[in-house]
Amino acid sequence: MASEQPLPTNTCENARAHADFTHADEDEEALTRGQTANQSSSWSRGRREGILLMVVLIVLLIGATSCITTLLVVDRSYSRSQDVQGVQEQLTTSQDKFEGFLDLVLERTHGKVQVKIPVRLLKRPMLYSSLLASGLGSGSLLLDRGRYLRRPTVVYFHVVSMRTVVMVAAQIRRTADVAQDTAHETYAESILASLEASIMPDGSMLVDLGPLLIADDIHLPELLRSYTFDPHRSMPDLDGCWAYPSNLELTSWLTYGGPQNPVVGAA
Repeated sequence: MASEQPLPTNTCENARAHADFTHADEDEEALTRGQTANQSSSWSRGRREGILLMVVLIVLLIGATSCITTLLVVDRSYSRSQDVQGVQEQLTTSQDKFEGFLDLVLERTHGKVQVKIPVRLLKRPMLYSSLLASGLGSGSLLLDRGRYLRRPTVVYFHVVSMRTVVMVAAQIRRTADVAQDTAHETYAESILASLEASIMPDGSMLVDLGPLLIADDIHLPELLRSYTFDPHRSMPDLDGCWAYPSNLELTSWLTYGGPQNPVVGAA
């Protein structure tokens, strides 16, 4: 009969050790699974937070963009309003004054060209001439820039009443042999223009040159033949009027209508 032999201690220890090792593996696997789950949940949470953060940033960016766009629109409209305001101020400016031989006063509200004539210059002889400021038509018309359309004429301003000043043209017609007699006796005077005027506090006359500038005194139809002067489509060019120490330069747009299209030239 075989006697029972006790199990070796090391076997039990090995079994226990194996069991402990197995439990340790299970614990490690459980710990690993837990860490993985925690990492997954943390990553998911982080991803959600990242997505939320991106959404918030996108919303903020969209809001900032719309805000900037609004500011730009407002700023542009403000610039336009400034431009419009500048044009309105320019149009509503009562007078632009230029000092010269005769002080020039431009009233942009009504498009008037006025000159201030001191008492000492009334009836003083002046030279008046008209020429083309720009070419007109084809070369066959010989209407080139700078061509004289009116020969220099001696003129002077004469006060008729408190509200009227006439511009008198004096054409020299030499009929005597003596130069002095010719100068004093042989002037053929005619009224070139009747102009509205007002008396200034210093006694000078403020004269409106509109009727002189918008008039067919250059006789272009003689060269254009079938064309006629149209005063309703003619006007002074306020930006082309200047005062200098020894002369005035005045520009106007004169329209001549014909059988086809109107011809506009500056004189």
